Amino acid sequence: MTQHMQDTTAAYMERARVLTSMKRRAVEEIIKSRGGTQMTHVAVQRKAATILGKLAASINVRAGDARQLVKMYERFGEFEMRAELESLFGIADLQLLATETDEAVKAAIQMKRADMNLTGAAITTRLRNQPPRSREIRKNK
Repeated sequence: MTQHMQDTTAAYMERARVLTSMKRRAVEEIIKSRGGTQMTHVAVQRKAATILGKLAASINVRAGDARQLVKMYERFGEFEMRAELESLFGIADLQLLATETDEAVKAAIQMKRADMNLTGAAITTRLRNQPPRSREIRKNK
């Protein structure tokens, strides 16, 4: 998915919100339908993805891009630091961060604040190279 200069991360997130809403509505309709109650969760999700692809095409968004936007919105749409994410990172960087834990995303925000020239790829590399947090060993007394 390419990001044009005129398209802000916030604009992409709004598009992602609309597509996520469409997908959720499709899932609800499939489940309400007679066939939906007899379908597995995976089958319902696949059918909803097919419907989403057709709906996305009607608003000039490729099916693959729509799936990525929905995944990203499901991850960050209600994230406590969404506004800051939108101001610091581009859409491609958010796609990279979508698979990270909340703790890692917060660390990524700190890294980006410290160096605005860091790319999402550089940040994810740094996150992967960080030593795991030490765990306290509790002894029962």
